[in-house]
Amino acid sequence: MKRHRPLPSPPSLTTVTPTPHHPKPTITSYYTSKKPRKPPFCHTPLKPLIGFRFLIRGVGFYQFPDLDRLAKVSEEELRKAGFGYRAKYIRGTVEVLQSKPGGGVEWLTSLRKLDLESAIEALTSLPGVGPKVAACIALFSLDQHHAVPVDTHVWKIATRYLVPELAGKRLTPKLCTHVADAFVQKYGKYAGWAQTLLFIAELPSQKALLQSLSNGTAKDVKPPKIKEEEES
Repeated sequence: MKRHRPLPSPPSLTTVTPTPHHPKPTITSYYTSKKPRKPPFCHTPLKPLIGFRFLIRGVGFYQFPDLDRLAKVSEEELRKAGFGYRAKYIRGTVEVLQSKPGGGVEWLTSLRKLDLESAIEALTSLPGVGPKVAACIALFSLDQHHAVPVDTHVWKIATRYLVPELAGKRLTPKLCTHVADAFVQKYGKYAGWAQTLLFIAELPSQKALLQSLSNGTAKDVKPPKIKEEEES
């Protein structure tokens, strides 16, 4: 039987200060996480309606739209821009947020005061947001550092190192909770960030980089170039 090296001891993440994103762009980012590198929000004809372009060292960036600007874009326009079936979720989420007392931004910000279970329950009330995406939003924008988003990739890591007795079983909502608890037991209050690092370390590109670092050949690994955006 092939033996895997045990996971490292809980890292000293208290020396790192995670910087949370705002929940509004975080939600929409996960709706479009499988889209091309250039965000569909940057496509014409959406540019005049959404965001403002600015340059930093020749690279173009776009300000994320507020809810009022986002509400001006129809589902059809979002589909044409490449959002596909996610277009209806974006439109639905904007409508739900705008209907919240005090406005959607205030409601989203208030979720930071809730415990993790309550925050995830609130987030999953939004169209198209399931438990995994809700955990991602809670981790990256609601200060829930122990939130562990569990998908098939994290499941493989967990069954390899943390809960090998579950290897071969089908991932269910109950087992998702079990895996998240296992990460928390191992890594404590920063379990979500520890899971993120382990997930990234399993990516082929990062495996090559880590191997080069351990071999002392990291200088041979060149970072990807950022193509300067042409003026449109």
